[in-house]
Amino acid sequence: MIVSLGGFLRSFFPAVALAAVLSFGAFAAGSLHAGFIAKWNFDSLPDTGVAFTAPIAADVAAGGVNVGALTRGFGGGGGIVEFLTRTVAEGGNPNNRVMRFVNGPWGANTKQLALDRNLYGEFSLQAQAGQQLNLTKFNIKAMSANGGTQSRNFFVWYSTDNFSTSTELITDTLVPTATLTSKTATLNLSNLTSEIRFRIYGYNNATGSTAANRGLQYDDIEVEGTVTAVPEPGSLSLLGLGLVGLVGIRRRRN
Repeated sequence: MIVSLGGFLRSFFPAVALAAVLSFGAFAAGSLHAGFIAKWNFDSLPDTGVAFTAPIAADVAAGGVNVGALTRGFGGGGGIVEFLTRTVAEGGNPNNRVMRFVNGPWGANTKQLALDRNLYGEFSLQAQAGQQLNLTKFNIKAMSANGGTQSRNFFVWYSTDNFSTSTELITDTLVPTATLTSKTATLNLSNLTSEIRFRIYGYNNATGSTAANRGLQYDDIEVEGTVTAVPEPGSLSLLGLGLVGLVGIRRRRN
């Protein structure tokens, strides 16, 4: 059977175009990791009641990502002066650990003072070479640190330029004194290759003269999403070839 060159190309090219698109789709959709990118639950730490001087490593850190340890803001008229583990029963676990952020000597009773006085805990995420982050959720639990006499507020910001600019992820949220309250925020951040930093700020409804009246307690600080490979230039060219071919096929059929 003799097949003309034009007929061969018309029959062959659609298959190549479709294969190119499907191959790129399979490559782009392939996640190296999906689920928790980073998580702090503090349960592996002792309930010492003594301040931790070193940053606190994540309990869960996804492969392909550099997860910066949880640290604290300093200076600016205060800062977080102590990280303390405490035991707060939750969900049938009497030994559930939380991390207390104790504000500096002056405390803060407004959002602006919390910002001015660096009353935050901070951590960072950055995809490793050849990888990219797609972040979907931020989860946290919080409660007052003073044992039942005052409520507290917290809020969360993130930045991709070391806080030259920032975005408010969780606005001022009042939390109770006796139980942990869950808060989830949606993240729509895709194809991140640069570092992203998160800051968790807290402030009181009224300033206090003792450490017990100047802090919040946090648990299950989590970031969810996926880690994927950065598409190579050759793969992008293949996708472009496939799309051009499929468009041409559709035009001929119409």
